[in-house]
Amino acid sequence: ETLDSFSTADAIPTLTPLSPIDKYVDGASEIEFSWKYTISTATNQTKYQMQYSNNGGSEWITFKTEQTGEEEHAGDIWTTTVEANTFPDGEIQWRIRGYNLDGIASEWSSPANIVVVAAPASPSISSISNNARPLISWQSSNDIAHQVKIQHDSETVVDSGEIAGSDQSYRVKDFLPDRTYIASVR
Repeated sequence: ETLDSFSTADAIPTLTPLSPIDKYVDGASEIEFSWKYTISTATNQTKYQMQYSNNGGSEWITFKTEQTGEEEHAGDIWTTTVEANTFPDGEIQWRIRGYNLDGIASEWSSPANIVVVAAPASPSISSISNNARPLISWQSSNDIAHQVKIQHDSETVVDSGEIAGSDQSYRVKDFLPDRTYIASVR
């Protein structure tokens, strides 16, 4: 009589990012991601998590966690689409991990680099001085130009035009009559 032991535990998978890698992507559009799921037992991935970092890997933000279905892969290549405006503008890294049939997570994949091209976040007006030549100040990040408009009764009375630079304030050049105005910055 010969005895041998065996295990019904599923193997631990390894995930490898495939796309996008080292590419510019449009942050205002959906982005398709793909990866290779490798497991010695040839079983399917049951769940995956995706993260990105915009600070060189110091902090990771989970942007997608999904249970999987048969329709999401062809063999060991898996794909998913991420909604537009998920990522900030600039260089980011993304990584992924998958779960086997036993619900055990793989290690995180090696990070893949992409550059997201997207409009900067809208500025937030922080103050407007209450005088005839108001100083408008705002908070924003990563901007390289700005434009200030001031309106009265839906009519534009001041339009700075596009001004290059990262200044976060604008002083109205001409004196404004006593009225109520609406200021906007982009």
